[in-house]
Amino acid sequence: MASVFQALEHLKAQLGSARHLWVGYSGGLDSTVLLQQLVQLGFKNLTALHVHHQLSGHADSWAEHCRKQAEQWACDFKSVRVSVDLQGRGLEQAARDARYRVFNTLAQAGDIVLTAHHAGDQAETFLFRLLRGAGLKGLAGVPKQRPLDARDKNSALLLRPFLTMHRSAILSYAQDKQLRWIEDDSNSNTDLDRNYLRHKLVPVMEQRWPNAVARIEASADLLQQSGRLLDEYLAEDLNVCDLRPERLGCSLSLDKFTGFSWLRQKHLLRYWLVQNHYLLPGQQQLEQIQYLISAADDANPEVSWGGSSTAGSPGCSFYRFQLRLYLLPRMQKAGKNTFSWNGESICGLGGGFVLGGEKAAFGLAAGDYEIRFRSGGERCRPEGRDKSQTLKKLLQEYRLEPWLRDRVPLIYHENMLVAVGDLWLCKGGGEPGGYQPRWYYQPQSHV
Repeated sequence: MASVFQALEHLKAQLGSARHLWVGYSGGLDSTVLLQQLVQLGFKNLTALHVHHQLSGHADSWAEHCRKQAEQWACDFKSVRVSVDLQGRGLEQAARDARYRVFNTLAQAGDIVLTAHHAGDQAETFLFRLLRGAGLKGLAGVPKQRPLDARDKNSALLLRPFLTMHRSAILSYAQDKQLRWIEDDSNSNTDLDRNYLRHKLVPVMEQRWPNAVARIEASADLLQQSGRLLDEYLAEDLNVCDLRPERLGCSLSLDKFTGFSWLRQKHLLRYWLVQNHYLLPGQQQLEQIQYLISAADDANPEVSWGGSSTAGSPGCSFYRFQLRLYLLPRMQKAGKNTFSWNGESICGLGGGFVLGGEKAAFGLAAGDYEIRFRSGGERCRPEGRDKSQTLKKLLQEYRLEPWLRDRVPLIYHENMLVAVGDLWLCKGGGEPGGYQPRWYYQPQSHV
């Protein structure tokens, strides 16, 4: 196990090169020691960040304690109040999500966010996930460092310098330095799963195996290495599957994908989902995807889970079309509202879809347009065609994915259909030097 001094001394160069340092400062033992050490090392670009969860009657006094301590150490301090929304999650997870939303809001590229997770936290995470039946990724626990926003490798860096340190070493240091910290009464509530592991299970394990926490931390590190190796193999497999971006989401070739065993396909599906930051599936969803893949060519099955605005990782949907497997964000139900558009500026269409105009050699004139959606029976004549056809047949001909056909914007001028999304202009609808419609999906933030 590392000492408090060793945990930060070898990081001085990395921390010194950061644009700004943010310390998650609850006022508890671990974060107090972390903040004191960073102050002792002389970092000036440092802010103690306290997240006020409003969950305890003592929360105001905790925030005030943290403010006074930071002031005493001549350290910048910021306290942010949050509302913890359970949304079907446990209290601990919901509070964590609220904290990380604050971190993501304040920290910028080039910043480092430090938290005081230690080896005991890693052991609790390992045991908690083990008892929930987690696989390799879950049992690997929390990494020592990662991008703060998992979807953006250029975001601020999240760093956990105490992750290999036993809590007893942190406590010994704090007592030796006569530091003052907060004791959160909720930490002794063994009705909470992690507290039960911390106070009931882990002490019994350490009585029998004194180095149990250190061994679990080492195992988690080995599992992380195995996970990185597996990801390298899966990245190669996914590359073989002709992965490509789509108007909405992405797709892969089913011919290539089904050449792998089902066991390998399941690992590939999970890897693909993680790379796109979606919620992982349960066994039931995996079985449904297996059925979807083998469905008849004229079938249009869908497998979806999660919500369209799930905190942390959004939900998603799988479809198949034209011998390809599509992975999409979970869409809201298609609406039938109408919208006004000037042919040039950005127009939100609801559900994350957007319509804009780009200057082109031939396109729509700037003017007053009405955006509608399919109601059935529409006909039009694309530019360059000799006769009109039903919109249904044209969308099939243009191979627009079936799940987008009720969402494609129909652009009307003076009650005449002049364009269908960015798929085609209708006869008589365009002119030289106009604007080419651009229809696309704009991902929503899921911090």
